[in-house]
Amino acid sequence: GAIASATAPAATVMVLKEYNAEGPLTSTIMAVVGLDDAFALIIFSLINPIAYSQYKGEASIKLTEIIVLPLIEIFGAIILGLFFGYVTQYLLTKFTEKTRKILTIVTSITLSSAVSIFFGLSALIANMSVGFAVRNFAKKNLEISDEMDTLTVPLYALFFIIAGTEIRFSEMGSLSFLMIAFTYLIARIIGKVGGSTMAAKISGAPEAVQKFIGFGLLPQSGVAIALAYSVQKQYVQDTKVGLLIFNTLLLTAAMTEVFGPLLTKYAVIKSGEGTIE
Repeated sequence: GAIASATAPAATVMVLKEYNAEGPLTSTIMAVVGLDDAFALIIFSLINPIAYSQYKGEASIKLTEIIVLPLIEIFGAIILGLFFGYVTQYLLTKFTEKTRKILTIVTSITLSSAVSIFFGLSALIANMSVGFAVRNFAKKNLEISDEMDTLTVPLYALFFIIAGTEIRFSEMGSLSFLMIAFTYLIARIIGKVGGSTMAAKISGAPEAVQKFIGFGLLPQSGVAIALAYSVQKQYVQDTKVGLLIFNTLLLTAAMTEVFGPLLTKYAVIKSGEGTIE
């Protein structure tokens, strides 16, 4: 459930750019997909210790385990990421060569991840904070979009190759697995569409946002799969539980990456904010 809140911004943003979408719905979708991965990481960090304690059958849950330690993990990762991000953007302002910029970004990500893991912090939150700091602390345009595009494809490919090695088709064919995956998928869709629509109505958002906001929040991949992978590694004593969670997220993420962009297209076209050329 904690992982379900994550959204894949890449697929949604690509659709919005493809159809030159502009307007309140588009700006709201862009803002939400930019924030909910961060919230998903925070929610996961708070919920995961509770779920794991219940799984182990502990009679009592210590306050330090469910509140203090997760908060240290979250805020420690944020502070660490902001530090590395600030240093990174400072160095990027000094470099003009593409190679140096790429090496700076890769080094920052590697160091941030390594230090986070060493101190038991969330590497995902730390690196998200790095990106936030690089984008917001810089006093001028760093012009690193080309460098980021160069890194994105191989990193995404490597990520999904590693994730693919954990797929077990033998675990996906059972009726129980399909029922769990289907229930998760439907519950997530209801939660995303219903929750965002309710929030839009309560906040008095424009009519287009109230009607279509939920359709732009369904794709799910990167962060969700990374969190599922970390859960799988956590349940080393019971590989079936870890595989069940990972395979469920992987299957449903693949499905939402197919129909999610189609629903985003439907939303921006029906709202009148997108154009078909």
